[in-house]
Parts: sequence; structure tokens; C-alpha cells
Amino acid sequence: MYYDLLLKQLSSFFEENEITALEDGTFSGKGKKIKINYNESNKCYELSLAEEGEDFSVISSYLFDDTQREKDIESVAIDFADSLRKQLSIAKKRAAANVALPTAQGGDTVTLSGLTQKLLAFFPQNKETYKAHVAQHNRFLATMFYKEYLIPDIKALLNSGNKKQIKKFYDAMVDIFVHGDEETVSFSVACVSAAIFDNEERKATAKELTTDCTTYYSNLEHFCQKLKSSKKLRETLIK
Repeated sequence: MYYDLLLKQLSSFFEENEITALEDGTFSGKGKKIKINYNESNKCYELSLAEEGEDFSVISSYLFDDTQREKDIESVAIDFADSLRKQLSIAKKRAAANVALPTAQGGDTVTLSGLTQKLLAFFPQNKETYKAHVAQHNRFLATMFYKEYLIPDIKALLNSGNKKQIKKFYDAMVDIFVHGDEETVSFSVACVSAAIFDNEERKATAKELTTDCTTYYSNLEHFCQKLKSSKKLRETLIK
């Protein structure tokens, strides 16, 4: 269940710490063997560790049943990386000062990095917070960062009454929606929906200011309905 995606989420951590894949599907690093498997009987991902030549023992397990979705695998990766840091005595190497801010990366298609760059331009108070976040987690955890910082700031902007800045914000989001890749389009809809879903006035303003792209507002409206009906989705996106 999303095993390949879990390994992809852990790949940067493995590379940074010289943890390599073995032919039998396990991994090796820091003088230990590492195994990741899904236990069907208890619906858990299990992380196991062993000294070379010894039996594996489970050091962390993470419940992942049929209610979980693809996006939830990120939480498993975070938990397993933290467990390996403790067990293998791996220090977090990155300092916030060494973290680069996201860039638009060029090209005709906007990526999540480009969307995040644009939002940090609107809310520059979060630039140092972004660096600290990446340094702490050794990677950018988009859903977590958007929930904690960017979505609350979007909501504050939309409540500010600054018509010029709000129009500029919606113009930027529509442009990114039109030119973004699949992941970026999803985030451009989700973060705005999370800021407007419980307020009819904010929704009306969104509709008024996105008339050049009615598809964008239709997506906002659909996602707002999903937020209203799903407590889990609200907890994922709304602080």
C-alpha cells in the first residue's frame, strides 16, 4: 500500500546518510541493516533494524489502514526518518542559514516550488520560517507548512479589506492554476479553499475576482464542499 511512494519520500534522507538498497529489498547504512515492510495483519508499516548478521527487530510501526490515502504516506516517512536518526545517531546537518528559498525554476509549467515562492512573496514574514522548517525536517513538507503558516496568512489577507492586494493575490492564483502541474494546481485550490470555505463573503469575493477563469472558482467551490463534509480533510489543512 503505497510502498514505492514511501521509499521515494525517504530517498533524500537515505542519500544524505549513505543508506543504500540491497538486492534482497532491505537497506544498509551506519553498520546496520534496515527493513521496511507492510504488516497486513495489524495494518501497520513497520521499520526494523538489525546488526549485520543478526535478526531484525521492529523499532517503529505506523498504523496505515484502508482509511489512509496517498498523501498520508508523508507522515510515515517523517516518523521513520526520525526513528532512524535516533537509532543510528544521525545529527541533523542542515542549518537554516544554508537553506535556499524556493524558486520558480523556469519553463512553461509552474511547479509547487513556484507556487510556494509566489506565496512567500505575498507573505515575506514566512521566508525565514520556511528555511527553519526545511532545516528541521531536512526537506520541505508542503502540507504541513501550508497548514501552519501560508493558509492562515491567506485567510488574514482575504479578511484585511485590502482590495488591491486581494485582487493581485487572486490574479496570481488563477495564473498558477492555469499554468501549474497537477500537484501545483491541487495546492493552489486547496490552500485558497481552506481560507474561504466557512465564510460566504470570502467565497463571493473569490467568485467575483476570478471571473476570467470560472473553472478555478468551480474547483474552489467543489473543494469547499469536500472540506465541509470531511473532518479529516479539515484537520489536514486547517490549523
